[in-house]
Amino acid sequence: MTAPAWTVDIEDSADLEERLRAEFPGWRIARAGGSWWASRPPLLSETVTAADSVQAPSAAELYLALDRTRS
Repeated sequence: MTAPAWTVDIEDSADLEERLRAEFPGWRIARAGGSWWASRPPLLSETVTAADSVQAPSAAELYLALDRTRS
């Protein structure tokens, strides 16, 4: 699978965050420190697993990582 073109065509990170949130409801999307992050609540330290938090260097890679969580 490839990420949709909008993951690289949109330059405004706020717009990208909005599109990712719409595509993956239930996930919190953020950009920090040059990376893209997604997490799904609740984020209690004793219950967080790798499946609850995803980090990627780009919006496109975050899209692909989150898409894999759907199956």
